[in-house]
Amino acid sequence: MTDPAAPPSGWFSLRRMSPCGAGAVLLLCLGAVASGPAFAQSPSQSLGDLPALERTDPNVDPYPFDAYVALRNYFRQALPGGWRAAEPEFNGGGFSVLVFVPDSWRGNPSSALQRYCPQPYSNLWRGGIRWIELKPFYQHAYWAGAMCRPPGG
Repeated sequence: MTDPAAPPSGWFSLRRMSPCGAGAVLLLCLGAVASGPAFAQSPSQSLGDLPALERTDPNVDPYPFDAYVALRNYFRQALPGGWRAAEPEFNGGGFSVLVFVPDSWRGNPSSALQRYCPQPYSNLWRGGIRWIELKPFYQHAYWAGAMCRPPGG
């Protein structure tokens, strides 16, 4: 009777291999792991010269507006040192952003956040964002938020 826990007789085993063969298999496995995943083609690379693809219209934007990325980049540049913004959350046509104010800062965070609303000519408003609510978190408490709206909105 055979042991049910034992591998089948033709099963691959390093014990049955010579030391050189086992080393070669080990090197192949380590090489595959170390090389990492294959890199996909970067979006900045052009596919326009491939013969099977149609020419792209230069008036079409190849990189559509991504509100999450735009908001992250905006607040990373706009907020002062020590302040940080959490991931934007989409809420019915607009975004809510939790802003962490350092405990060492002194003042009213609700009024301070009004200064960090995007300017009327900002690309954030042109991208279709209807409003941005900035919610401060200061000294272990949530404070009243500031509402940012586009011009005429």
